[in-house]
Amino acid sequence: MKKKNSLYLLVPIVLLVLFGAYYWNFSASYEQKQEERAAQIRKQRADKIDEDNRLRLKAVNDALAAQKKRKEEREAKAAKEKQEAQDLQNAILARDHAQLQSSQLRDKYDRLTRDIRTEKSEIEKIEKDKEVQVGDLDFLQIQKSKSESNVESLSTVLTQIAAADAAYAAAYAAATAPKK
Repeated sequence: MKKKNSLYLLVPIVLLVLFGAYYWNFSASYEQKQEERAAQIRKQRADKIDEDNRLRLKAVNDALAAQKKRKEEREAKAAKEKQEAQDLQNAILARDHAQLQSSQLRDKYDRLTRDIRTEKSEIEKIEKDKEVQVGDLDFLQIQKSKSESNVESLSTVLTQIAAADAAYAAAYAAATAPKK
């Protein structure tokens, strides 16, 4: 139990010492912070006054510059209107020229389209003739190979006939030869 009682006494004393250290630290710097805050407020007010003066001077200079700019803009607007009138005239001339060119190009396109159609039909005729000639060539090659095989078989038959005739002549000669 004594431990428990000493704990009840020791914990508050330790907490009191910690609070005292914190309070001592806070109270030592509080007045300095208050003075710094007041100095900062005075500096902000002085900066604001300087900024307002600078902005007023800038506003006067901006107004003078704006007045000069408006005068230049009026002069530029007059020059621009004159230029636009000239550009409009040039645009009308360019449009007329473009329409003329468009008409010429349309006529040329139509003529070339007709020429292309004609050439395509010529190409189709040539392709058909080519197909017919290729077919004829294939037929002739087939006939040539058949003819060559017929020539070979006929030469074989002629060779066999010549052999048969020779055998016949030999047999006939042997049969008709006087016997001794």
